[in-house]
Amino acid sequence: MTLAPVAANLPPIIMDGHCDVLLRLRDNGHTLTDPTEGDHHVDIPRWRAGGVNAVFFVAWINADRYPAEQAVHRTWDLIAAFHEQLALHPDELAHCRTAREVRAACGAGRIASLLAVEGGVALNEDLSLIAKYREAGVRYLTLTWQGNLSWVGSSHLNDGESPMGLTEFGADVVREMNRTGLVVDLSHVSDEAFYDVLRVSERPVLVTHSNSRTLSNHSRNLTDDMLRALADNDGMAGINLYSGFLEPKGRGSSHPEAVPVTIDTVLDHIDHMVQVAGINHVGLGTDWEGMKSPAQGLESADRMPALISGLRGRGYSEGDINKIAAENLLRVLEANEG
Repeated sequence: MTLAPVAANLPPIIMDGHCDVLLRLRDNGHTLTDPTEGDHHVDIPRWRAGGVNAVFFVAWINADRYPAEQAVHRTWDLIAAFHEQLALHPDELAHCRTAREVRAACGAGRIASLLAVEGGVALNEDLSLIAKYREAGVRYLTLTWQGNLSWVGSSHLNDGESPMGLTEFGADVVREMNRTGLVVDLSHVSDEAFYDVLRVSERPVLVTHSNSRTLSNHSRNLTDDMLRALADNDGMAGINLYSGFLEPKGRGSSHPEAVPVTIDTVLDHIDHMVQVAGINHVGLGTDWEGMKSPAQGLESADRMPALISGLRGRGYSEGDINKIAAENLLRVLEANEG
């Protein structure tokens, strides 16, 4: 595969707030310089070609496969996989824990590499793990995935489950995350839990990979009221490139009646979310490596310049593009570092 050279006139930092590549690296024995054909979306050459120079590596924990204590072991295993890649590519990757370190790494020509955990099952209802994960370099925790936990509701209910919000233990989780600087991520949570968390959290939160429910009617996306509440919290939502969260009725590309999803569809979501929440509250959370059907034209990291070009075509200023590309997410990180 021949990649195009890095496009000119890109933002100084393009930050992907949600990339699921750690699973492939751990479970398939790949490295970040292996060819990534087929369903794979990222590697170091693709990031370089697309100007993506800051990435959240997400340790996703499948609660069905890894319940209770097994989830904790799986989390530490994926964290180890992250550190293995840092050791394998020391000239390319820089482990970053703060916004300042991200800026320094990008300025030095390295890819700022940050760590996150997806799925509160990784806590196994043990509050002490929050500080331990934070000490290991984890910067945000997505509270749930598919299916409710005992303390927080999910946007995707398993058979027999009922909608739920945040329990008192869940509120304690949020308070401890605030205390330690582990950012709260509300992608995948129920609507009830979303508002419950905002009532508890004293720091800005993230919704790392969710789109507009007005434009794509899917429970994983954010209503306009949720976007406004997120802005009041000074948080940020990251645009997800999965076709099923962009298509008008929330249908994946394999659905026979699905409408094709393109870069223009992604730009429509950005436009709407900026209009509702404001330019300071929208960023990027691609979900690359975590899904199989990205928007057409954004199938892999080397295509990122097309999105930046599209933003310019929609009339965004360079300052506003920089905010969407990285600065809004960095602001939320900084607000959780004290």
